[in-house]
Amino acid sequence: MSDVSIQQAERNGLRQNRMSAAAIVFFVIAAVAPIGAIVGGSPVIFGAAGPGAPGIFLIVGILFGLFSVGYVAMSRHISNAGGFVAYVAEGFGPRVAAAVAMMTVIGYLSLVTGFWGFASGLIQYTFNEKLGVNIPPAVSLTVLIGLVTFLTYRGVDVSLKALGVLLVLEVAVILAMNVGIIGAGGATGLSGEGFSWSNIAVPGFGIAFLFAVTCFTGIEATVVFSEEARDPKVTIPRAAYFAIALVAIFYAFTIWCISMAFGPTEVQAVANANPQGMVFQAAYNYGGGFVGKAFEWLVFTSLLAMFIGFHNIVSRYIYAVARAGLFVEPLSRSHKKTGSPNVAALFMGACVLGMNLVFLFGGADPMGIIYPWFSALGTVSIQIGLIATSLSVLAFFRRTGVDTRLWHTKVAPSLACLGFLAAGILAVMNYDMLLGGQGGFARWLLLLLPVGALVGWIYSGQRIKAGKHMDFATSLK
Repeated sequence: MSDVSIQQAERNGLRQNRMSAAAIVFFVIAAVAPIGAIVGGSPVIFGAAGPGAPGIFLIVGILFGLFSVGYVAMSRHISNAGGFVAYVAEGFGPRVAAAVAMMTVIGYLSLVTGFWGFASGLIQYTFNEKLGVNIPPAVSLTVLIGLVTFLTYRGVDVSLKALGVLLVLEVAVILAMNVGIIGAGGATGLSGEGFSWSNIAVPGFGIAFLFAVTCFTGIEATVVFSEEARDPKVTIPRAAYFAIALVAIFYAFTIWCISMAFGPTEVQAVANANPQGMVFQAAYNYGGGFVGKAFEWLVFTSLLAMFIGFHNIVSRYIYAVARAGLFVEPLSRSHKKTGSPNVAALFMGACVLGMNLVFLFGGADPMGIIYPWFSALGTVSIQIGLIATSLSVLAFFRRTGVDTRLWHTKVAPSLACLGFLAAGILAVMNYDMLLGGQGGFARWLLLLLPVGALVGWIYSGQRIKAGKHMDFATSLK
C-alpha cells in the first residue's frame, strides 16, 4: 500500500476495539425506543388484532431471531460499518450494493425525518397542554437535532453516557407499570389468551404483523458497529442475539401486561376508542400518579435516546457508503481523536433538519404530514433492505461454501426472507394506512426508492467501467 493509501486508511478509519457487546446493545435498544413503540405502536396492533397482540409481537421477535442467524453467521466474514450494503456487496456484487445503498440511505433518512416531525409535534402539544407554553416545532427541532448531532459528532463514548441514563429510566418506568398490573391481577385476572393461536390468527393479523415489524426497526443495526467492536467475531453475535431476545421478550411481556390491564375481551375496544391515551391510562391506573406522570414525560427521553441511537447508526451507514466511493469523499472522513464519522454526522443532522424545516415552513403539520409521509417511506425501504440482506446471506454461503451449516446458511435465512417479503407486500398494499389514511402526492414519494436504486446502479457502473474500485464490504485498516 502506498503512503497516500495508508494516510487515506488512517484518516478514514473508525476507532477500533472500543465497543463491548453491552455498548452495542444499548445503541440498538435505544434506536428501537421501547416506550415510543409501546405508546405509539401497541394501540394500533391491539386495534387490529385485539388480545392476540402479545403473541404477534412474539412471532415478529422470532422472525428477527431467524434473520439474525444468517446475519450473524455472515458477520464473521465481514467487518464493516455498511450493514445491509456490505452484505449485499458480498452476496451480489458492488452494483447491486450501490442500488441497495441508495435505497437504504434514503429510507433511514426518511424514517428519522418522520420521527423528528412526530417528536416536534408531540413536544408542542404536550408543553402547551401541561404547562401552557407553546414551543414551535421549528425551534424544538433546531435545538434537539443540534444536540443529538453534537453527541454523534463527539463519538460513541459521549453518546453512550447519555443513553445509559435515558434507557435505565425508560425501562424502569415500564417495569413499574408491569409490576403494578401483575400485582393487581389485571382487570379480570391474568391469563395466557394473548398467546393462543385462535386469538393470533384473526382478520387483522396482517396489519398487526406489519406494525409490529416496524416496532423492531433498528434491531438489525448491530453489524454497523463491527469495525469498532472488541473482538467483533464474538461481540457482534452476542450483541445481536441478546438485543433481539431482550427486545422481543420485553415487548411481548409489556404488551401482555397492557392487555391484562383492560382485560382480553375489552382491550381492542379501548385501543380503538382511545389510541393516544390507553397506555398512559394503564400506567396511571396500576402505577399511580408518579408512574403515570413519569410515563408522560419519559416519552420524550425515549425519543431522545432513539435519536441518539439512530443518528449514530445512520451516520455510519453514510460514512461506509461514502468510503466505498458512492458519495462525496468528505463524508468518508472520521474524527482524528474520537474516530467518529463526524462529517457524516453533520451531514445527516443537516438533512433531517432541512427536510423538516422545508415542510414546516410550507405549512405542513409535523404529526399529520411529516411523520406519516416520511415514516411510511422509510418503513418500505427497511423491508427491502431486510429482504435483500436475507437473499445475500443465501447467495454468499452458496457461492463461497465457507460455512455449510444447513440451519445457519439456508433454512433460517430463507424463512426470514419469506417473513420480511410478507411484511414488504403488506407495507405496499397498506401504504395509505401507513400514511394515516392519506393518499395523493404522498404515494409518489415511493418513487424515490427505485429512482435512488437506479442512480446507484448507473453511477457505480460508470465508476467500475472507469477502473475505480468500489468496495462496500471491506473496511479500511
